Amino acid sequence: MLMELGGGAVLFSKKYQHLMDDIENADSFTFDAHKLLGTGLITSFFLAKKDGVLKAANSGGGSQYIFHDYENSEFDLGPKSLQCGRKVDSLKFWLTWKSRGHTGLETLIDEQYEKQIYFTNLIKEHPRFKLIQEPEYLNVCFQVLPEDQDVDVNKYNLDLRFKLVQSGKLMTNFSSFSDGTVFFRHIFANHETTKADLVQLIELILSNSI
Repeated sequence: MLMELGGGAVLFSKKYQHLMDDIENADSFTFDAHKLLGTGLITSFFLAKKDGVLKAANSGGGSQYIFHDYENSEFDLGPKSLQCGRKVDSLKFWLTWKSRGHTGLETLIDEQYEKQIYFTNLIKEHPRFKLIQEPEYLNVCFQVLPEDQDVDVNKYNLDLRFKLVQSGKLMTNFSSFSDGTVFFRHIFANHETTKADLVQLIELILSNSI
């Protein structure tokens, strides 16, 4: 079983690491430190339960010209990497961890959750906003309801999102379901974002809506 986790960073949080319960049942899982832990692109982890999985997967033949049997060849990490040769991406995470410490990384995660909860409550409390579903992680999905109920709500949200982006005042993502439902998708990954910024986000959306 393979699991891909956008939230693997919660392993560093005592408060939220329960979201990773039963991860030991997976054969392997991946997560990106550049999404929540503040490292530069790309810092991705692939962790496998069974020793030798990567080496076996990469032993497809035809690599005799680059990998050789010689003294200390076990130190050659090429056969164990998905990309063979690459930058030392792990150094970015190591330096971040050394700089902030485990407590610092935990604080980053917990503060992002705190802001997500705060923003979710702002959405719930305002009559012009509709929460698409309760957030399971750090993505808050919502619609802005037009004052005119005869307006197509999906087109309204799509047009509003592009109007906001074109204003140059904010950038927030959007997505849609297969049934055509369009919604804003605000992602909490910027550690510099404050609660005051979130209030301003709501105000900007409302000031640009009709």
